[in-house]
Amino acid sequence: MTELKHLNAFVRDTVSVAEKELSESVYRKKRGYNLSDVDGLTFAVKDNLCTKDIKTTCSSEFLRNYTPSYTASVVQSLQSSGAIMMGKTNMDEFGMGSTNLYSCHGPVRNPWSSSHTVTGIDSNDDRVVSGGSSGGSAVAVASGMVDFALGSDTGGSVRIPASFCGTVGLKPTYGRVSRYGLIPLAGSMDTIGVFSLSTLTAASVFDIINGWDMKDSTTNRMKHKPCSKGLQVHDVKQLLADIKIGLHHTST
Repeated sequence: MTELKHLNAFVRDTVSVAEKELSESVYRKKRGYNLSDVDGLTFAVKDNLCTKDIKTTCSSEFLRNYTPSYTASVVQSLQSSGAIMMGKTNMDEFGMGSTNLYSCHGPVRNPWSSSHTVTGIDSNDDRVVSGGSSGGSAVAVASGMVDFALGSDTGGSVRIPASFCGTVGLKPTYGRVSRYGLIPLAGSMDTIGVFSLSTLTAASVFDIINGWDMKDSTTNRMKHKPCSKGLQVHDVKQLLADIKIGLHHTST
C-alpha cells in the first residue's frame, strides 16, 4: 500500500485491526477450518460506511473528525466471516461525483494511466480519472492492494469506476443489501456494492452481505440462493454442457 500511495486510494489504513483479524484467520486455517469463502481475504471500505472508532469522513472537511460509535452491517458481516479490513477508501465528497476528483483528501488516480511513476503522477493527467464516486475502492482492487472492496452506488458510483479501472463491479438490486451504517446520498436509491477482480469473489461477498436486516426496513426477506456455488465449476465440459449457442443465418 505504501508503494502505491501516489494513487491516493486510501484515506486511512486500519493496520491494527487488520493484524488482529489476520492472526485470527491464520489460527483458524492452521486448524483446518474457515468461517466462509472470504476468510483471510483482504478488503477496503468506502469512507461513507461507518466503522466503530475509526474516522468516517465521506471525503469532506465537514466530517473530518467524525468517529462513529457503530459499524455498518455489511462491514460487520464481512469481519464476522473472517475478512480482513485494510482501510477506508477515498471518494467524491458525500458521493456527489463520477470522477473522484472532488475530495478533501485529493483526487484518486487511475492505476492504468501511462504517466504514473514511482514518485508521483503527471500533474496534467487528471483526464485519466478513476471514476466515482467509489473511485478509491475501485483503484484499491485494480492495483492489487486488496482482494475486494465495498462501495456505494446511487446512479453509477460502483459501475462507473469498475468500468474505468477494469474490475468487476456488482451493484445489487435495491433492498438486497442492508444500508445500515451507510451515510446516504439518496436513501431511496443508495445501494452498497462490491469491487473485485473476479465474479467468484464478488459473488462470495454478496452471499455474505445480502439479506434481511432488522436495522434497515428497506431490506427484503427474500430467500437467498447462494450465488458463488454456481460459479465453482472445476470441469469446463460440465460448465459448457447445458450452454446452447445460436448462429444467425441470413438466406441469400
